[in-house]
Amino acid sequence: MNDEYKTKEQLITELATLRQRITELETVEREYCQLAEHLRERSKELACIYAVAQIIDNPNISLQEVYQQVVDILPAGWQYPEVACARIIVGDKQVKTRGYKETKWKLSSDIEVCGVKNGTVDVCYLEQKPEMHIGPFLSEEWLLISIVAGRLGRVAESRQADKPPT
Repeated sequence: MNDEYKTKEQLITELATLRQRITELETVEREYCQLAEHLRERSKELACIYAVAQIIDNPNISLQEVYQQVVDILPAGWQYPEVACARIIVGDKQVKTRGYKETKWKLSSDIEVCGVKNGTVDVCYLEQKPEMHIGPFLSEEWLLISIVAGRLGRVAESRQADKPPT
């Protein structure tokens, strides 16, 4: 039916329907943007895990080099890599990213070797960010740091087992 033959009530009803449809589309667009952001964050975390695995699986670098390379790539896996810094402490040694500073916005996970705490992996934000699941950190970032700490503990165990007895 052509609009010029519609009653005022029909036009008002159509307008209300169109407004409702626009609201629904705006909601779908907002949900799509949130999902896309969520996927971007998971992609960064996966890339970080893959990079850590490549470093750890390289038998041609020392354990100290493993720690330095891992600490250098860790910030890229976080939601705000531009203000993230990282540190790995193992025994009495530590490696850290350039500009590392311990702040109150810190996420840590223990490195265990043979079931005993042997060190920690720390990621800090250098400036305040919005509150998320764990302070300014996502719950997936806690999982990421735990996975990295676990892998570092296992590579240390493996390399210790490979050393000839003294």
